This record gives sequence, structure tokens and C-alpha cells, in this order.
Amino acid sequence: VGRRLTREMPLVMYGLVDDRRGQDFAASDRTLKVSNASRSTAQTLRSLLFGKPKTTSLTWEDFSHLKADAEAVCDLLKAASRSRTRGINILLHGAPGTGKTAFASALAARAGLHAVFVGECAEEGEEPDREQRISALALAQKLSSQSEGLFLVMDEAEDIFVGVDEAR
Repeated sequence: VGRRLTREMPLVMYGLVDDRRGQDFAASDRTLKVSNASRSTAQTLRSLLFGKPKTTSLTWEDFSHLKADAEAVCDLLKAASRSRTRGINILLHGAPGTGKTAFASALAARAGLHAVFVGECAEEGEEPDREQRISALALAQKLSSQSEGLFLVMDEAEDIFVGVDEAR
């Protein structure tokens, strides 16, 4: 069991089992919530695994100032979705409060995709740490590999640009 429950193994890496150090492992809060869910519709499970989806009152037209660049990115996502190409990465860069998250929502809607915001909150609505964000992304990538029409969005992406070995 000890060899199976290392940081590099999927159950720990995806945040389904917590490593409490010293060979002490336990089901994560996420796993317990899913296992105790009274209903298991796709939407309920998605909410338990990834959190409640963000909504925005902004529309595609609210980002018309991005013009051709926004249309090019949207066309890229549409083509990738049609051809079932995985792993398209788009980096939105800008100062806090400039609408990157709202744009991601509008972009997903325009491309006909369902935006799943990954690693948005830890248990009880707290801000997740780097390790929690990375495990949420790894789980979302694994689970979404068999799904169509999902657009994974990770705010605070700087967490994934730092080397994994530098977490501690």
C-alpha cells in the first residue's frame, strides 16, 4: 500500500487521497463528498469535483475591443473541438480585474463549449494552495479526456509554471 500511495501516484496526485505525511493517508474531502452524494447526475458530480461554475453577465460583444485576436482564438477552439484535438493551451495575461475570467466564459460560450473552472476554491470556499490547484488540474485533465465539449480554465495559472519540485 505504501508503494501505491506516493505523491506521484494518481490517487494522491489527483487529490483523491490526502498524504498526511509519515505514511498516513486518508480519503480526501473531495472523495468523501462525491461518495456521500445523494444524487449523482453529471452536473452534481462536476460541481462536487470542480466547484460551482462561474457565471458572467458579460457577452462576447463586450469583448469586441479584442477583435481579430479573440475571433482567432475562438476559431482555434472550435476547430480543436470539431477534430477532438486535446491539449490546446491559451494564456490570457493581464492585470487583475481586467476581465480575463469573464472573457474565458464568453469564449467558451461562443465556441459552443462548457467552461469548467479548475482549482477555484479549496474545501469550505477557501483559496486553494498551489498543490490543490495542480491536483485539481490533473484530475480535471484526466476526467475530461473522455468527455467532449469541455473547456478547462485555470485562473492563477502561475501555480503550474513553477517547477513541481519547488512546491516545498
